[in-house]
Order: sequence, then C-alpha cells, then structure tokens
Amino acid sequence: MAYSLARRFPDQPVIGMELSILPWLYSRLRLTVQPQPNLHFHRMDFMQADLSHAALVVCYLLPEPMEALARKLVMEMAPGGLILSNTFAIRGWHPLDQITAPDLYRSEVYLYEIGNHQPDQV
Repeated sequence: MAYSLARRFPDQPVIGMELSILPWLYSRLRLTVQPQPNLHFHRMDFMQADLSHAALVVCYLLPEPMEALARKLVMEMAPGGLILSNTFAIRGWHPLDQITAPDLYRSEVYLYEIGNHQPDQV
C-alpha cells in the first residue's frame, strides 16, 4: 500500500514503519529495485514514532495494538487527520466511511477522522 500511496501522491512523503525484520527487509529490497523518491521505510515501533505531523496514518493491526495506536493518534495528530485501517475497526469509534475492498478476502477498510468520529474518551 505504501507504494500505491507514494505513486498517487508523489509530492508528499510516505513513510512506512515496520518492526518485524522480514517485512522490513523485503520493503527495503523492493525500494532498491523499484525506487520511489518520496517513499521511505524505517524499522521501528510506531508507538515510539512522532506522528504529530502525519496527515494520514494507514494501519493493518490487530484490535489490541490498534486501540493503543488510537489513543496515541488522538494525543498527537491534529484535528482533521485521517486514519485508514485495513480489516480491523477501532473499537468504539465511528468511521467517516467504510468500504469492502475488492480483494480475495473482501477486507473491510475503515476511514476515521481525528476530532470528528471518535468518542471523547479513548
């Protein structure tokens, strides 16, 4: 998905974060073979990252880590910031939009906006 976003928005930086070594290595190798100037991959824990400048955060996380990330995003992102979650909804939040992806698994994709569609307490 990072490649699709980087190609769709070539004037915007796209930063991928992955803690697991194999997906991170794959991403770095692919970037070597298929360079994308605005795309960067970092091997890091997203919970340690400063997300205050992010306009869009895209996630594919199980429900428990997703809840932890949601609390972090509410504290760090500016109102109007967007969160796109693949497969796993944020418990208690109300999506701005929800679609079923045309993939093999018919994955649900949820779009949230900071400041408008989550409860006051997270």
